[in-house]
Amino acid sequence: MKRLTLSLLAIVAFANCQSKQDLSHVFIDKTTSLVWQDDVKSQATLKKHKDAVKYCEDLNLGGYSDWRLPTLEELRTLVNFDKSTPAFKDGLKNLPVGKDLSCWTSDMDKEFKTSAWRIDFATGADQRFFTNAKHFTRCVRSDKKNTAKCTKDASKQVVVCEDEHETYVGKLMWQDDKNVNTIKKTLSQAKEYCKNLKLGGYSDWRVPNIKELLSISDVSKCEPAIKDGFNKVEGYFLSSSAHKAFKDRIWVAGFCYGDDDDARLDDSLKVRCVRSVKN
Repeated sequence: MKRLTLSLLAIVAFANCQSKQDLSHVFIDKTTSLVWQDDVKSQATLKKHKDAVKYCEDLNLGGYSDWRLPTLEELRTLVNFDKSTPAFKDGLKNLPVGKDLSCWTSDMDKEFKTSAWRIDFATGADQRFFTNAKHFTRCVRSDKKNTAKCTKDASKQVVVCEDEHETYVGKLMWQDDKNVNTIKKTLSQAKEYCKNLKLGGYSDWRVPNIKELLSISDVSKCEPAIKDGFNKVEGYFLSSSAHKAFKDRIWVAGFCYGDDDDARLDDSLKVRCVRSVKN
């Protein structure tokens, strides 16, 4: 009996050791609950898009075999817009090495069938690019899907967006009146406009940061590429986020295709104010 007990303890100890060893090759993002490939191969694995998809599907790592190529929304969670070269969030140990730090996503371009979405982690910018190009591949897995839902309140002319776990940007209320489609302002003017906005019975509006603004894009659609619940709108919208790679420029988001871009501080662009909602 004593030998059996010792054998069982040895098995448990080995399993715990093995588990720790496996987890050393992954990054568990506690903010989003996403599990990311973070081994040495993620530093140098360059593949065409279709090969990247298969690579992730065939990957066995950390005791898991349900890996996949991340969506654009998921890969955006690894971007730190307050950094550049590279613009990765803290926590990842094995970062891509090279001049081009672009990583593939699983999202295909809805306009051109020969293109897919990628993110350039030199700056955090996303682009649609030819699928025959070779980019870095970083796989992801998750035990729970982010179920973002946006609900329109027509009487208040607002849209409230939240996800089940509030893991990406939390619960936000968005301006969705006719002015969203017509008013254009510089960033300084937009800050004053949102500060003075009274809509839906609320007065604590502000200019969204780029992560918040991109959270309502939907690249599974185009013209417009915006989540269901919002009035149809296209064009580029201002964010409050400064561009760390380019001085005197800010991040903006486009809702024709769902991309991000940069603009000058004195550029006049559309404005959609936001406010945080606390449960």
